[in-house]
Amino acid sequence: MKWLSWYKFKKMHVLYVLLVIILFFVAKSRISFTDYNLEPESVTNASSTDKFVYDLKLDPTSPWPKFRANSLQTGRTSVVPVITNLKPWQIETGKGIFSSPVIDSYGTVYIGSGDHTFYAISETGEIKWSFLTDEIIDSSGLLDSDGNVYVGSGDGSVYAFNRETGKILWKFKAHTPEEVTKEFDIKTYNVNWFEGNIGMLPNGNLLAPNDNYLIYEIERATGKRVNQFLANEMVWSLPAVNTKTNRLFFGSNYVALKNTFSYDLTTGKKIWSNGGLGSNAASALLTSTKENGAVIIAGYDGYVRAYAQNDGFQIWKFATRDHIYSSPAQLSDGTIIQASVDGTIYALNPTTGKQVWAFDTEVSIRSSPAIDGNDNIYIGTGDGKLLVLNKNGTFRWAYQCIEEERNDMNASPAIGPRGIYIAGESGGIFFVPFDYPLTEEGKNNPRSITEMPKTSEGANLILVNAFGNLLFEMPEQIDANRSLTFLLVVKQNGNTLNAVIDKESVQCNFSDGRKAKVNVSAEGRFLTIIPDGLWANAEGGELSIEINGKYKTNLTRFGLKQFGGNVSGSFSKKNSIKVNAFQSYNKLPYQIPTTPGDDATVFEYGRLAAPYPTILPSYNQIGFESLRYHLGIVEAKENKAILWGIQAKQLADSSIANPEMDDRFPLVLEYNGGLLTLTNEQGFLLDFNGTWQMPYTYYRLATKTDSVGNITQSASINALVNCDEIDFYGYFLKLNGFSDFTTGIMNISGGANLRVLVWENVPMAFPEKISLKYAKSEISATIINSKLKKSDGLWSILLVNAATGIPVNANYGNNTLVETDEKGFVNKVTLKLENIKVTKFRVYVLLNTYPFYKEEISL
Repeated sequence: MKWLSWYKFKKMHVLYVLLVIILFFVAKSRISFTDYNLEPESVTNASSTDKFVYDLKLDPTSPWPKFRANSLQTGRTSVVPVITNLKPWQIETGKGIFSSPVIDSYGTVYIGSGDHTFYAISETGEIKWSFLTDEIIDSSGLLDSDGNVYVGSGDGSVYAFNRETGKILWKFKAHTPEEVTKEFDIKTYNVNWFEGNIGMLPNGNLLAPNDNYLIYEIERATGKRVNQFLANEMVWSLPAVNTKTNRLFFGSNYVALKNTFSYDLTTGKKIWSNGGLGSNAASALLTSTKENGAVIIAGYDGYVRAYAQNDGFQIWKFATRDHIYSSPAQLSDGTIIQASVDGTIYALNPTTGKQVWAFDTEVSIRSSPAIDGNDNIYIGTGDGKLLVLNKNGTFRWAYQCIEEERNDMNASPAIGPRGIYIAGESGGIFFVPFDYPLTEEGKNNPRSITEMPKTSEGANLILVNAFGNLLFEMPEQIDANRSLTFLLVVKQNGNTLNAVIDKESVQCNFSDGRKAKVNVSAEGRFLTIIPDGLWANAEGGELSIEINGKYKTNLTRFGLKQFGGNVSGSFSKKNSIKVNAFQSYNKLPYQIPTTPGDDATVFEYGRLAAPYPTILPSYNQIGFESLRYHLGIVEAKENKAILWGIQAKQLADSSIANPEMDDRFPLVLEYNGGLLTLTNEQGFLLDFNGTWQMPYTYYRLATKTDSVGNITQSASINALVNCDEIDFYGYFLKLNGFSDFTTGIMNISGGANLRVLVWENVPMAFPEKISLKYAKSEISATIINSKLKKSDGLWSILLVNAATGIPVNANYGNNTLVETDEKGFVNKVTLKLENIKVTKFRVYVLLNTYPFYKEEISL
């Protein structure tokens, strides 16, 4: 197999060449003779009734009219907090929220949700008006001086509304990817979502970053496109504007070196670019309007960087322990406040970049800090809290906004005239009055937190649930199909160390000879344990788990990838857990089709969350939230069934098959007396964020049902991905440590919703006749007298190994071709065969998830 050896040699050397190029670029130095001034602008505090001073045409009465509050994007308002008689409230929307609010002078909050709706909600928690768009809203709005609000949506549109009435004033539509290529000669992804927040230029025009690589300048009065700034990737970073130098600063999602930009607003030309070794989703902060001031921006390589505004020279950088999604903020004395996904909030000296103080939370933080007129710091945490720190980094108070399992507070807080507003993954919008937990009423509220728990000194293996919540105590009992995920946290003198698991040292032992798959993540932060089969028989029992290993510190770092290090200590965890008994019956409680026309049960699988590795929510949190799949039963034997999966489209509280997407994949269902486990160990591809296909080598869902098959709890997800098979971006996932440097494998742990969507499904129309032809290179189904078009559903061919009953790995998404006749009716479906060693199959031809034709063949 010389060609295979050459292929591996070539792939590794491409990676090494890439490393050398990046090292050369990073190592290249130049001398700057400029004196930089990183001191802040002077600030005058305001009472709740004062007007605010903005150098843009923002609402002058609003304390928080845009994302990051002002043109410099300091995340700071001059509102001085005052205790009132107001009470906390929350409003639930239909889906998770990842966008941040803006607030007017009356305390009205304007915010979009994953349920496609933009809301205006009064200070007392009453919906004033709402507007349904055609997609998820992941963009923060903007309040202008004319009484209007503007927001972008995932449907590729920017909307202008009258703030008082909710009347739509105009709608701007972004270029499609095809139009971008045609007009600007840029190859983009297949999306044109507005995921970046809405900003403003000194002339009053709007700024709207889009996933199609364009930052639009839109005339505020008419919604007409005036201009656009070209980027080299998706832009989620809201540009900061220096109104005195007339320059624009922003980051892009490009993965290395050129992902921070400065543009001249007068000429529209790029002045400079620079960057690190990871995407910049965070928005830039300008230390001041001074020409020799700095722009602060943080990236997915885990560094906060200060660049000179005038020429892009890197003044300093500061490393955190994980990548950074949050935007920086600035205290009144200039101190930079930066949160990281490593769970720590850092205060940095603006001139040197040195750490002043740090506050550890142990949970991922993607929320950006907001700062009031007293320099109190407000931020959302990955466990559903609104956290408040004093300016010296000491704990002030916290409030448990979300009590459900989906509790990431990835949206950023906004400060209103009388309190703080924030939203989260649960779909809730929350208001907490200033210092409410410190009042007598607040102290008696069980959601108020006046003291934070502390993690024990030394090495801790902490159990996390499917949605990333830390469980500091092991559960008393688990279900027999439950997987386990443990996070390593090492504390020294109260601080969290940069420590990773020494993979070779890990040993796991289980009682009664039980076996499990143990996988340590590529970056060494967590490990997963998946039972081979079930942890116990139907009668249940006790499960003893013992985990031993060592950890390393003093690691060498390149971007976010860490090498070497010294073994600095060990960890050990030993627990005995009760495994719940389950019913001994194994008969499937679902409809199984045996001939065309029989009923077939269809499951809906969606609202995915993948908290580990931590990079996944940062790249695709809104995408995971919006994903829906249909899983239809194709065949069954005893307590097992084969499911066929396709992507679906959300419709209110339901979903329909989406024939525009090419995702096709099989899963094996196993039912054990109410324990439901779905697996694929052969591998398949799924679309990821419109950018690449994820090549899964292992996939598992585990959940529980009642006696009639209704699913009663969220499903856990465990998966392995071979990132070496991802074009281009696979290299950077490896360079940032999220896939194993040798094998390319990424270990994923998460959760999702799973439910029975349709108990008895039969398509409305069947093809009149199918003729199957097959050879070693392909299998094709000719459809006679078809009356169905491509838009009527997704057509597929599924192969099942006749000997084992396991689906064949045939790369169904990429290798399926659907043809039509001159009238547009589907007349042929072909599956190309690549490296298929099985010779005897059961062949199914499917429309959506329904198998309307079956034939056994031998090649």
